[in-house]
Amino acid sequence: KGIGFESPRGPIQIDPETRDIVQNLYIRQVRKVGDGLRNVVVDKVEKVKDPGSAGKK
Repeated sequence: KGIGFESPRGPIQIDPETRDIVQNLYIRQVRKVGDGLRNVVVDKVEKVKDPGSAGKK
């Protein structure tokens, strides 16, 4: 059960029990690239659930 699809932010799933979104969390750092500043992904935490719904059913 549950729905999953590919979004602009990466893979997303809907938790079938809580109906909350489960998605990857990208850790970014601002770095100078060329003549400007850019957000650069430095790490990724996969399948992060909403911490505010812990214990909620």
